Parts: sequence; structure tokens; C-alpha cells
Amino acid sequence: MNKIKNVLLPVYLLISTMILFSGCGNDTTTTLFDPNVAVKPDPVISTVTPDSGLSGITELTITGTNFSSVLTENTVYFNQSIGTVLEASPTMIKVRAGVVSAAGATALVKIRVKGALAFSNTVTVKLIQAAEFPFAFQSFELPSALEFDKNGNMYYSLLTSGVTNNIVKVTPAGVKSNFTPSIGGGYVFTSLKMGPDGALYGVRNSLRAIFRMTEGAAIASLFAITPNTVKIADIDFDEAGNIWACGDNASLFRVSPTKVLKSYPFVATASAIRVYNNAVYVAVKKIPPVFSTDSHWMQMVISTPQIHRLLPILAQRSDLMFISINLRWTSTGIFSWRQTILNQS
Repeated sequence: MNKIKNVLLPVYLLISTMILFSGCGNDTTTTLFDPNVAVKPDPVISTVTPDSGLSGITELTITGTNFSSVLTENTVYFNQSIGTVLEASPTMIKVRAGVVSAAGATALVKIRVKGALAFSNTVTVKLIQAAEFPFAFQSFELPSALEFDKNGNMYYSLLTSGVTNNIVKVTPAGVKSNFTPSIGGGYVFTSLKMGPDGALYGVRNSLRAIFRMTEGAAIASLFAITPNTVKIADIDFDEAGNIWACGDNASLFRVSPTKVLKSYPFVATASAIRVYNNAVYVAVKKIPPVFSTDSHWMQMVISTPQIHRLLPILAQRSDLMFISINLRWTSTGIFSWRQTILNQS
């Protein structure tokens, strides 16, 4: 038996060696690398301007070399986020910043160009958050109606558990306190405005009353607009100290510092009013009927929300009315309505 093993073992080793070497020929080794493929030069960033901005909003201009004039061939990174390329040439890229987290506000900018082997160098920019959450609310708290004073203090209405309401003051340092004593009744302020006298004014629950508030004092009614069917949603002040008010009514209202009420025909469901640059802006859900220049009524039925601009508003005569109009559509689809307040003849 041992003799058989001694004979077969060398034969087995010889055959195995022959098989092994018979599989080794002059095969050409293949590779994924193609040395003949044309490679673009790597991009280089020279400058990024501005060097700071808002995350996801600010448009930056990057200068350098070896960029692509084809927008989609350039990828601009802000940390791991990708910006939106708006314009591109071999030496310039205009990009809207990518969205970065607050922790990644110091963003590393780099570029990848299709066809190049490597990324560009990196440049640092500062991107701050466009929206922040200064403090959180509990599930039973309902905030509404924001306003700021000239010192940067913030005020808002806070309804707690659907019953208790107060006005909360928040300092620039983030210190919160109750500006007014708490009251029941489920009141919700829809508008707060800082008045020229330093007091806070507001309207609540679509009531017809305008309220005046000072720190530590109970909320007091300043003026009640008549008739009692009036519903006020928003107010604002003009430079003369008049309060302008709007809501779901047949008129806009102006209350003078001496509490003289003036109504202006304006049939609409208005949700916001703002005085700016000697004009009144009103946001409405439906357009009102208006006077044409020949004093004939013109009824317009447009179902989409509108923004109206009325000017001028600071004349103090009591016999003013809206009589001239200028209607146009803007490029954004917002309807702008200008009505001039003129003397009534």
C-alpha cells in the first residue's frame, strides 16, 4: 500500500503542476483606466463675494478658472449642501447659497466640474440662518399678533389653554415677562401696533374696539368704531398719528388722535392694512365696488385675493372721498389698485 502511495504522489504533483502552468499564457491585463481619455483641468476658486449671507437665499459670485459654461456641469458645494447655479462661464459662477445648518454656518465652498478629476480648492463663507426659532411654545399656547418697539423689544399676544390671554414682552436678550395682566375670555389679538406715544395698541376677536396697553396696566378700550356690526382685523398708524382700521366691513376707518372717526367706502373682506410712504395698503379677499372718474359705480368681481394701494392719506379734510382709479395687473399676478383721495365737489 505504501509503495502505491509512493508512486501516485509524484504523478499527482506532476499533473497538478502541468495544469497550473498551462493556464498561464500571455493574456493581456485589462483595466478600467483609459489613459487616452481627455480630462478637463481641475477648477480653481479665486474669490467668493459676498463672503457672508443668508443660508439658502443669498446669491454669491465665484470667480476663478476652469469652470464650465454649461450650468449643469458645475456643482457648487456648501459643506454637504448643493447650491443652485444661476449663471456660469469658464471664469465665473453665480450661485444661490445652499442650505446649511446653524452649526455649519461657517461653510466650506468647493466646486466640482464634470470631466475634471478633482474638486477645486475650498473657500470659507459665513451663512446665517434666514429663519430662527427664538423660543418654543407648549401645545396649549397659541401666540398671535407680533410687534416691536424702537428698542427691539418684541410683543405678542398669547392665549393659554383657550381661555387666558396676556401680552408678552421679550427683550433683545430673550427675557420674557407679562406686559399686561392676564385676563380670561379666550381673547385673541389679531393685530398689535406700537403707537407714537409709546403705548401698544391692538384689536382682538374681530371686535369693533381698539385697545390701548401700557406695561403693567390692565388692557383698556380706547375707541369703539360704529356701527356695532363693524369687525376690525388689523390697524396701523400714519405719520399724523391717525389709526387706520380694516376688516370685514363696507368701509375703511380712520380714527384721529382726538378720537374723530372717518369712514371711507370700501366693501371688502380685508385682513391686513399698512401705511407706508403716504399711502394705505390693504390686503383683501375680494375686490370692492369702486367709483369711476365720472362718479358712476363700476362693479368688479374677482375671486382671487388682492392687494390694494390707496394714496395719499395724510390730508386732514373731512370731505374727502375716493374718486379716481387706476387698475393694472402686475407681473406677479397681484392686482394693484390705486385710488386718490380728492376733494369732493
